[in-house]
Amino acid sequence: VTCTGEYVLLARDGRIVDTCKVNGFEATCAAISEDGSECCVGGGDKAARIFKISNDKLQQTDIKLDQLQGKVTAVAYSPDGPIAVGDAVKEITLWDRSSRECIIRNKWVFHTSSVTSLQWSPSGKFLASSGLDRQIIIWNPAKKLKKTRIQDAHALGVFSVAWLDDKVL
Repeated sequence: VTCTGEYVLLARDGRIVDTCKVNGFEATCAAISEDGSECCVGGGDKAARIFKISNDKLQQTDIKLDQLQGKVTAVAYSPDGPIAVGDAVKEITLWDRSSRECIIRNKWVFHTSSVTSLQWSPSGKFLASSGLDRQIIIWNPAKKLKKTRIQDAHALGVFSVAWLDDKVL
């Protein structure tokens, strides 16, 4: 799944299978759930929205993860539940996938610039974030304020992170 501002696109086997025009916001980023049943689409209006996926068709729902501080710049589904949302004003929030309630807010604010990427470890035990502030931060949802910082990871900012396994980023 990806987005272009006005549209969310779903691809399978190297080809676009559906295109959905967004309603009422600018789509800035997207992530698909592990089971492929939904995607989370970040918006320029300080909210993320859930789209259902069924039979290779996207459908925008009324489910909104909002009250964020800035434009949504990164989203990621955990393999075991939570959805992580990063924004342009340095905050990362976690949302329970079942209840859609915010479970971490105002605690993961240690980037000093826009969050550019979020990636869960394969087990879902850790979340890595990167930012324009040249940092990579590894978060532990079980210990909300425990984090590992890698400062000055790249002189021009860090734009993407990826896990090889739970121990290697």
